[in-house]
Amino acid sequence: MKRSLIITINLLIMGFILIFIVRYAGIKVNESNKSSIVSFEKMTMTTNQIIANYLENEQHLCDIWANYINRSAEGGTPMTAEEAISFIRKAKTSPQIEGHLIFFDDKNTEGLSTTAKVSAPDDYTVSYKNVNIFENIENVSPTNDVVNLTRAYTNPTNGVQSIAFLDHVTVLDSKSGKQKQGLLMRVVPLSSLEQKLVFLKGEYENVEISLVDKEGNYVVHGKSFKNSNFFEYYKS
Repeated sequence: MKRSLIITINLLIMGFILIFIVRYAGIKVNESNKSSIVSFEKMTMTTNQIIANYLENEQHLCDIWANYINRSAEGGTPMTAEEAISFIRKAKTSPQIEGHLIFFDDKNTEGLSTTAKVSAPDDYTVSYKNVNIFENIENVSPTNDVVNLTRAYTNPTNGVQSIAFLDHVTVLDSKSGKQKQGLLMRVVPLSSLEQKLVFLKGEYENVEISLVDKEGNYVVHGKSFKNSNFFEYYKS
């Protein structure tokens, strides 16, 4: 009788201990999950701020170029396209950054680049005839507090995946002697943006980053997003 009672009491104690361990483990798992969620949210907010600051800074530098070129036009002696590109070539501090000045009155959407073509070292012309990134070109804002950004595309001068920051400029047509409107592009390799996210290596190295505009069109396209538009992807 005593032996049975002792066994029963021991079983109850072991049962209570087991229940306590299971509940304690469950609490710790929930705490760990909540901590992971909070950590992921902080990482997301940090990434958002880093990208926003980077985009605003690059747009600001593009606006500085455009403002300098436009001030010469307002002063009565506008730069020619060649002079504008020469100025940008001297102003840019990184060899990876390119400046493109293109004109839409040209049927091939051609212009000039600060960097020569890889295939022709003496050729500084650039054509966007086969690069379809100007669907919303009429929405490019002339103000200095808006980021005017293209989606990722292949830079026609060197074949590198890039994004471009945009602003309008007025230059002098050296042939006709008349002023004409051009689109100034600060062309930045996509790898430059990716370098800003090196802190994701390690715990978050498998996280995919996508940037979309307000219409849902991808600026930077994550590998897992199958549709051509984020809203379409979300619906599907």
